[in-house]
Amino acid sequence: MEQIRAHHESGKRASQEIDRRELLGISEAQEQAGFAAAVLEHYRQHKRDLPWRRDKDPYHIWVSEIMLQQTRVQAVIPYYERFLEELPSVNDLAEVSMDNLNKLWEGLGYYSRARNLRSGAQYVMEHFGGEIPRTSQELLKIPGIGPYTAGAISSIAFGEVQPAIDGNLLRVMSRILSFDESIDTVKGKRQICEETRWRMTSGDPGDFNQGMMDIGATICSVRDPKCSFCPIVSFCFAHALGREESYPIRKPKAGRRIEDKTVLLLRYGAEWRLEKRLEPLLNGLYGFPILEGHLSKEMVRNAVEQMGYQIRNMKKGPSGKHIFSHIEWHMQSFIMEVEASLVSEDISGYFSGEEQVVFASKERIERELSIPSAFQVFREVLDEEF
Repeated sequence: MEQIRAHHESGKRASQEIDRRELLGISEAQEQAGFAAAVLEHYRQHKRDLPWRRDKDPYHIWVSEIMLQQTRVQAVIPYYERFLEELPSVNDLAEVSMDNLNKLWEGLGYYSRARNLRSGAQYVMEHFGGEIPRTSQELLKIPGIGPYTAGAISSIAFGEVQPAIDGNLLRVMSRILSFDESIDTVKGKRQICEETRWRMTSGDPGDFNQGMMDIGATICSVRDPKCSFCPIVSFCFAHALGREESYPIRKPKAGRRIEDKTVLLLRYGAEWRLEKRLEPLLNGLYGFPILEGHLSKEMVRNAVEQMGYQIRNMKKGPSGKHIFSHIEWHMQSFIMEVEASLVSEDISGYFSGEEQVVFASKERIERELSIPSAFQVFREVLDEEF
């Protein structure tokens, strides 16, 4: 039964392709040869000048692709250049401390990418002798490398015929095919991957993948695609149907959960209390203490006194909002000048012998400690006087 169903589906797709090509006025051979040629010619004439494209070093490609996840190209460039200055090799990345790595990553967000990148480098040192493998199959063994990154590294650095299926390529190909399934499903991504692989059998696969990325980023945009400038518009079924913006088809996104927070800005002399977070969200990063909910001034005072502090001065601080992928924090804050009560804590350094809580000057924070962008609005009060 499964074989019959698979044969039926295959036959149905073949029939749809015949109808598509008849409407577009092209043959199968013309599409296979012409599609790749158009992408490659456009890329070589109009490719963006990006620092990670200036060589084919697989380490450089790996770092850039991880940084580019969920982050704009122009925002990544200075981080990429500084990262390679500090960590020029896989071995340097494998040996860097998480505090130093987080400081290099500060401001990019999605810090789990940095943790996974270091774990991947350690895996390469241990299992591949420091040499990044050449095939996507081997690259997929490395922690933190998924199908897209594996395809990008293997095709660009080593010439493997392997699609790099990112959001740009999914959008472009869903319009080329007038693809009527969700691109968020495993089945949908697998079909687009195979359709893309079929079209990239001639020419340089790395340039093809980067050309498709550029078309998606600069021409085949989510809204108002610039079809008159597209080098592959003659192969685009969605354009022929006048339905470009109907694609891609995606699953509805779940709404973000709203969480109210009260941020404590506790100053002792010229130093501020920071905590290294142990929770999965922002794990391993320093931040200001947080209480759940929007608490009243009196409730905050009681909580801080229970932490072992006497409050000398207290005032309302700034408010802020930060959006994570699935959660939205709505934050209020209180600025407090404190001193220790009794001898419950060593307020000048680390507590209980653990490096989880520290008081640090603004200068040390700027120099050494990684504060996520969720707390950016509160960093602006570090020079404030009572």
